[in-house]
Amino acid sequence: MGKLVGIDFGTKRIGVSISDSDKKIAFPRGILEREGGSYCIRVLKELLNGEDIDGFVIGFPYKTSDIENEKKEKNRKSELIEEIQNYASKLREVFNKPVYFLDERFTTKIALQSMLSTGLKKQKRQKSSKKLDDVSAQLILQAYLDRKNS
Repeated sequence: MGKLVGIDFGTKRIGVSISDSDKKIAFPRGILEREGGSYCIRVLKELLNGEDIDGFVIGFPYKTSDIENEKKEKNRKSELIEEIQNYASKLREVFNKPVYFLDERFTTKIALQSMLSTGLKKQKRQKSSKKLDDVSAQLILQAYLDRKNS
């Protein structure tokens, strides 16, 4: 049985998580730095080397009705949505695996709350802000697994 890979796609970084082979639990797998707008496909392939992958789950920023500065936010989200769709196409092409989308509107906030609840001091939180992408990817994948398994 293969595993699923969770992706938190961002403009600066891509958070990656992976499930167990039973597709019940998500684990953080790493953070890819997007230098020059790269999709980091080669680095992702190296990260997943030797893993039996069944597909990918990408966090997708569906629209919320309570967005401040809605017009500015809408334009930014439109660009990100288009880039995520292009990234999904590239994953399908390179890995020949299905790509699923999951609403990720609140994963970063939940990841931050998780870090806060552990008592992490502000200075350490700032240093580990990249960790948010890793945790967000894990939350995205875990939410997908929970829905699929319920």
